Amino acid sequence: MKSSPSTINFPNITPARWQEICTAVSAKGFTITGNSGSGSKSGVTIQYIYVPDSQLLELVVSREWYDPSIQSIEAELTALVNSTQAL
Repeated sequence: MKSSPSTINFPNITPARWQEICTAVSAKGFTITGNSGSGSKSGVTIQYIYVPDSQLLELVVSREWYDPSIQSIEAELTALVNSTQAL
């Protein structure tokens, strides 16, 4: 059963930091091309929109089943974004 999507917004993401996030996400098995798109892995789909002018990153997370929890996924994504340096 597919869960309801969850949206996470990250403000103050500079273009340099966006590149760091793209590199970190690629290491997790997701491919990011451009400033918007989506990727899926292990039943989790992440849609992303990065707006350089407003320095806003929006992630919309959905999953095909209930494990891992959406809170666990959000925590992992937040930790990944927070691990990049604000430049």
